[in-house]
Amino acid sequence: MGKGELKRYVSEKTGITPQEAGIVIDVVMQGLIEGIIKEKKATMPNFGKFEIKFTAARKARNPKTGEAVFVPERKVVRFKAARSLKEKVSVS
Repeated sequence: MGKGELKRYVSEKTGITPQEAGIVIDVVMQGLIEGIIKEKKATMPNFGKFEIKFTAARKARNPKTGEAVFVPERKVVRFKAARSLKEKVSVS
């Protein structure tokens, strides 16, 4: 589902216009991003949790040349689905 489909879905379920739904979606996404940045995590009940994790520095290989390269430590965002979401996905 893309943003346009999500706007239409929210609009139909709430009775607001698609433009208003787009604003609501943007505000929710911005809130998630700010939560992830400030608190290192953001949780949405019955959906899941986004967290910042660190990947360790490591050696890797360039698949094209086979040359060894160093990949530095970095931060990544990970998502862990809530149990209720996992159950709904496994049923469908």
